[in-house]
Amino acid sequence: MTPHRQRKNTSATGQVSSTQSQSHPGLPTAPQSMSPQVGTSNQTGSPVASIPADLVTKGTTIATKKRGRGLARGFQVTKRLKEGSKIDGVIISEDNYKPVGPAEKIFKMELGIITRLLAPLQVFYWKRMKNEMKEPLFARLESEFQISLSEPHTREVVDAAMADRYRQFKHNCRKHYRKFSTIEEARQNPPIDVEEADWISLCEHFESDEFKRASKANAANRSKLEVNHTSGSKSYCQRMYEMEISEDPRPVPKEVGVYYDAHHKRATGTWIHPKAQENYEQMKALHAQPTENDIPLTGREIFQEVVKPKSGYTRGLGYGARHHARPRSTARFYVEGNDSERESRQVLEQKIGSQQAQIESQQAQIGILQSSHASLEAQIRDLLGRLEARDSSHSNP
Repeated sequence: MTPHRQRKNTSATGQVSSTQSQSHPGLPTAPQSMSPQVGTSNQTGSPVASIPADLVTKGTTIATKKRGRGLARGFQVTKRLKEGSKIDGVIISEDNYKPVGPAEKIFKMELGIITRLLAPLQVFYWKRMKNEMKEPLFARLESEFQISLSEPHTREVVDAAMADRYRQFKHNCRKHYRKFSTIEEARQNPPIDVEEADWISLCEHFESDEFKRASKANAANRSKLEVNHTSGSKSYCQRMYEMEISEDPRPVPKEVGVYYDAHHKRATGTWIHPKAQENYEQMKALHAQPTENDIPLTGREIFQEVVKPKSGYTRGLGYGARHHARPRSTARFYVEGNDSERESRQVLEQKIGSQQAQIESQQAQIGILQSSHASLEAQIRDLLGRLEARDSSHSNP
């Protein structure tokens, strides 16, 4: 197994520096930055420790020299590890596809650091990452937080979060790659915390036709985004969790309240887009109107009506909020002004009207046939009477 990215500082005498600040066992450290630094540097002032053998995965090489400062560790994580305890306060429920809870911010930060430092860069796509490559990352996270990755849903949520962080780090690397005027210059200037062999492979990946096609398609999809948000890095799921525990007094479901908060400019109190305001007004109208059997609509059902579900999640609430269909006996609800339902009713009425017209036409035809049949019967009786009279006159001369 090829050792993983290792960042080591050496002093003028060639000895590894022993000074560390807020570091995890086995992970590099620096006292300031909490996010990946993309850029070039020749600084060698931040000490780091080596990554244990049990956390080594395939796909990258060992650095013999630290290139720039490393990444800061969370204080709470470091403190708990020194105390021999894990951090709790991370909630991953079946209703959400994102972690929430009091420790959500620390959890996301640590998950991102672990992914950036331990995931092999030469695989390029998380979906192509083999399970044995992911296991050390899962084990590290599970050793730091009170979560169980043996639970399938929890593991799926964590895997998706790592995929997002991996994709974001690769995006940052590409932004660095595009700073240079030539491919040769870009290859000679890897970002901080990316080893040369990994960087060359990434450059080749950025130059491949496969990546260019995917990048073009992603750009086209992003251009279709009509309404953005002001929620920042905090997920909608976390905002709904915070609104729920704070007992927000607004008379609308928490999903609708979060949509309002995330689509307003806090400085001016104005909507970020007219479509966002239109969506919100429709949501309020749906919430206020009665439904069949007096079964109130949930916040996520309101979103399904206004912004339509996409790929299993509730559009407008981010990827983390999943929607769940009601049982068929209670799923149907009727709301005045619902365009799709009104159109369906109009189509049904047109069909009924057409069928009624056909029935009336058929009844008229039946009446004509009955009249013709009666006239024909009368003609036959008259003819038979004449024949009988003629036969009678012939038999009696």
